[in-house]
Amino acid sequence: MTSRERVVKYLDSKGISRYRFYKTTGLSNGFLDKKGNIRADLCEKICSHFEDLDLNWLITGKGEMLKGEMPVKNFKKLGSPYYNVDFMANFELVYNNQTANPDYYIDFEPFNIPGAVWCNVSGKSMEPEISNGDMVLIKEVPSWQDYLDFDDIYGIVTCNGFRTIKRVKKGSSKDTFTLVPANPDYESQEIKKEMIAHIFKVLCAVKKF
Repeated sequence: MTSRERVVKYLDSKGISRYRFYKTTGLSNGFLDKKGNIRADLCEKICSHFEDLDLNWLITGKGEMLKGEMPVKNFKKLGSPYYNVDFMANFELVYNNQTANPDYYIDFEPFNIPGAVWCNVSGKSMEPEISNGDMVLIKEVPSWQDYLDFDDIYGIVTCNGFRTIKRVKKGSSKDTFTLVPANPDYESQEIKKEMIAHIFKVLCAVKKF
């Protein structure tokens, strides 16, 4: 069963029409008729509108359909480390400091991913997908110059220290990327690859707790 089929199963069990689903989520008509699985960020968006739908079940099919446990913070090094810093401000200072200790760890399957870390987000350019004050789980993409999955959300760090979180699409040339916000009040911008120092893939976003 794909994640799209699991959404349909959830809607049927709750008596929710597809019309209501599309109107609530803002996803296009026919979205559920497509083949294959739904991207993780869109799964999270769906769960943000249907709060009893379990994200882990929707993505992996494991566990229960209705939400049970939430992310659990701990000091037992279970899951991924959380640093109480803002990606747009002082994240890199902590991330590159081998002596820095995380504030705690967040145990949240299926997002307990080796090498990934949690930090904070500020700004409204990615709303409603990622809101100001959310926590994001990010992992550095070391070989982004060779290959990058387009249409996913990434944290971009430029050579001059500028940081932003945007959806990355192809640029107008092979030497550029287009950074696309989710919020229609913000404009897309093109950036030269040579200006990029680091790219982090955004794997998950949750409300701060």
